[in-house]
Amino acid sequence: MGDAAPARYAGRLRSYLGVLGPMYEAVRHVSGANVIVDSTKDAAYAHAMRRMAGVDLRVLHLVRDSRGVAWSWAKLVRSDPDHYMRQFSPPVTASRWVAYNLMVESKARLGPHHTVTGNPMRMTAGSIDIRLDEAWRTHMPFRQRAEVTALTWPLLRRYSHAASSPSASAENTPTALDGTGGR
Repeated sequence: MGDAAPARYAGRLRSYLGVLGPMYEAVRHVSGANVIVDSTKDAAYAHAMRRMAGVDLRVLHLVRDSRGVAWSWAKLVRSDPDHYMRQFSPPVTASRWVAYNLMVESKARLGPHHTVTGNPMRMTAGSIDIRLDEAWRTHMPFRQRAEVTALTWPLLRRYSHAASSPSASAENTPTALDGTGGR
């Protein structure tokens, strides 16, 4: 944790890890697994986990094209029979996408390792079809695609989602899929 960490933070982190450590040990013991896959989406959680004794933390950050994320969050989606998920405008989603991905890289200090954010289908049990959702390419208005592309361009290039135009070409497929297309 280093000498620079405030005592209050260090104490809270020790307390938190004192709960997490036995929990993960119990999961390992009950499952008999040598590898535990935790799909937690919070970069701060990964930041804490990497400080847990005996944990060989490996983090995977699958980045969906920002334009697809913006299109998904603009849709009206029922999260359960009585509720709808909150919607966000494409510029708001673009800003959140940039902030989250930069946080994962810098605040969590995970370097080339990353984390992933998900959607409601992550709680589904049983078989789940994973499919490429590129409806944004044909249904998202050009102006919205252009806004999101402009707001997220530096990271789109870094994550290999760059295209020669805001509409993106069919050859510009994501390097990895994170399932958020099912949103």
